[in-house]
Amino acid sequence: MLKNYLTITLRTLRKHKGYSFINISGLALGLAACIIMVMFVRDELSYDQFHEKADRIYRIGLDGYPPNSEGNFFAITGPPVGTVLRRDYPEVEHVVRIEEYNPVIRHKNSYHYDDQFYFAEQEFFDVFSFELIEGDKATALSDPMTLVLTESMAQKYFGTTTAVGQNIILNDSLSFAVSGVLKDFPSNSHFSADFLVSYATRLQFQPENDQAWLRLGTYTYVALNQNASYDDFAAKVKTMVTENFGDQLSSMGFKADLIPQAVPDIYLYSQREAEIGPSGDITQVWVFSAVALFVLLIAGINFMNLATARSMGRAREVGVRKVVGSSRGMLIRQFLGESVVMSMIALFVAIGFVAAAMPFFNDLANKQMEFAQLLQPEFLLGLFVVTTFVGLLAGFYPAFMLSAMPSVLVLKGQIRSTRAGRMLRQGLVVFQFAISIALIAGTGIVYNQVEFMRGQDLGFDQEQVLIVDAQGIPGTAMSEQFEVVKEEFGRLASVTDVSASSSIPGRGTSRRLFNAEDLAEEDSRSARVTNIDRDFLQTYKIDIITGRSLSAEFQTDQREGIMVNETAVEYIGWASAEEAIGKTISFGGPNRTVVGVIKDYHQVSLKQTLEPMLFVMNPRSYGYFSLRLDTNDIPSTIAEIESIWAGLFPGFSFESFFLDDDFNRQYQSEDRLMEVFGFFSFLAIMIACLGLFGLAAFTAQQRTKEIGIRKVLGSTAVGIVRLLSKEFTLLVLAALVVSIPITYFTMDVWLETFPYRTDIGFRIFVVSGMGALLIAWVTVSYQAIRAALTNPVNALRSE
Repeated sequence: MLKNYLTITLRTLRKHKGYSFINISGLALGLAACIIMVMFVRDELSYDQFHEKADRIYRIGLDGYPPNSEGNFFAITGPPVGTVLRRDYPEVEHVVRIEEYNPVIRHKNSYHYDDQFYFAEQEFFDVFSFELIEGDKATALSDPMTLVLTESMAQKYFGTTTAVGQNIILNDSLSFAVSGVLKDFPSNSHFSADFLVSYATRLQFQPENDQAWLRLGTYTYVALNQNASYDDFAAKVKTMVTENFGDQLSSMGFKADLIPQAVPDIYLYSQREAEIGPSGDITQVWVFSAVALFVLLIAGINFMNLATARSMGRAREVGVRKVVGSSRGMLIRQFLGESVVMSMIALFVAIGFVAAAMPFFNDLANKQMEFAQLLQPEFLLGLFVVTTFVGLLAGFYPAFMLSAMPSVLVLKGQIRSTRAGRMLRQGLVVFQFAISIALIAGTGIVYNQVEFMRGQDLGFDQEQVLIVDAQGIPGTAMSEQFEVVKEEFGRLASVTDVSASSSIPGRGTSRRLFNAEDLAEEDSRSARVTNIDRDFLQTYKIDIITGRSLSAEFQTDQREGIMVNETAVEYIGWASAEEAIGKTISFGGPNRTVVGVIKDYHQVSLKQTLEPMLFVMNPRSYGYFSLRLDTNDIPSTIAEIESIWAGLFPGFSFESFFLDDDFNRQYQSEDRLMEVFGFFSFLAIMIACLGLFGLAAFTAQQRTKEIGIRKVLGSTAVGIVRLLSKEFTLLVLAALVVSIPITYFTMDVWLETFPYRTDIGFRIFVVSGMGALLIAWVTVSYQAIRAALTNPVNALRSE
């Protein structure tokens, strides 16, 4: 019996090749989109789940509340937090402190500073489940002047992964012994490193920092005991800073709370300052999931719509089968079996699509997903269940409807498509195109927002500015030679301005607590601090509102001078920029006198509001040279700059990039959202048009006699095309009406997350609707023109 069912199914597929192709390819595209997105979501949700103690590992964050200011939420704490956790909290099983370290490696007469270093305590391997392939976890990070490196770094510097006992020279003079080789960090870890230096080394050279509660720079992780309560621990640890450092905090009017964060939640849910690694976005995960589900829904609707429409053409077949003895149950099984077989074929085609599209999607989403992940048994089982469900759902209506028809009426040709059936198909077409138009409009709105942010006046000129990364140059060498470097770069005819600074627009700056004249002693405030030289403002074409720029010509500027931006003037409470001149500000060290007020500019992207900024001079902190170019021969200019660099800093690699490219990378998340929206919009409209093509063919076939009569009575080909296109035009317009309020509300909620946002104009919906309508016309017109050009004699004879 099963063999007979399969034979009939395959015969039906061969007989109706066009219908089979449209149905299978449409469903395959929908399944492929859904498979890729499920793999993406699984990968996003898998971050840090591989740790054995994942359910009880927490990172301690700090919520700081300066007086009269909004809170600052940090992923870091002061070093003493880890000490107190280890000493006073019995529910804590293990504590590990991690701090960023930025040394320069000297290797074979060359210097390297692009590798990622961290100090880490010896309990690192007790908390985390990273694999140590050489060395002893219990002692690898216990002794000063030892470090663990990844297998990639061992291969890079020693040519082998067997590196224990080898030595690494840091900062030109410190020799570190390799005590372990670590397997490369997995891609689904919220942080990664190339080197882990023993925390005992940091304590040996800077023991005083271990008591500095407000020296924020330590990532503090704990593994709780198995029976410990998170709620009890969170309540207890919240007040730790106040209990141990309360008097000093009160004198500054500052409040600080500690907040434990579950490590598996950090990647998707944490957006704190000073995150240890790049963050994901749970909202985008759910948006991408919803979009993929909608695309699958469109494909499933297509499948069901065409199956329902096509079923009326098989009414006579059903009648004959019932006359020769087929029961209703047999017919139901036949139709459902055909539908499931087609959906299974679509699944295999979809898997082929996924294999072909995986490299493209990995580039799009910045992922490292592998096709082998799809072949996991639980994944395949899920695909099989979903595909079977789609097949059964698509075959349900025709199977039960046709099997219930009286055989006599069917054979007499008295069965026609019902009004309910037509309305169902029309409603599904409207739903398909409503989703497609919403995706097209959503893509357009995301694009408009990104272009809006990129097109705003940033307060500085980012064009033709080349950045030379000098972060690897030791502070002493930088303070001694930065003027020489600037002078050498400035001699080039293609370089109009040169400056040095600790940060550049688009990169983060340090946050400092400060007090200012006219504020109460306990009224500490928080601001961003950037070290600049005298030419920084000129190089970036940033305006000075009043006063002057910092300059080495004024001997006191380096230790006692400071500039502020307009937002800082308002934040402190000074009446005007002119009033700010001569006022004093202090943040550790002697009071600094305001010598100038800078016009506000956007240090970071327009996804964040303007912040108070302070500018000082400290050559030891300079890490970037900014060169404004005036040339069309960029490659030759960069080659000349690199040659100068090699002469001044032999052995140090030359790293450069253009400011505008670097600044715009802050919109990568929105770019990815736009590209994914665009990709799925294309798929959605393509699948919907496949279904529309099939339905147009079915409609033309059903109205063959009507078209023949109309042509005999004088209708033109244009009139016939207009007649057949009218129904689908109305359906697409109905879809546009349905999609507008849904899309507007959804995208308006998304735009509200931006402090600087574009408006949603009606034009985007007109363009999206007209685009969908044009595509629909092109799709339907082929079948309409074909029907209109058919000889009416043949059409009437066929009836």
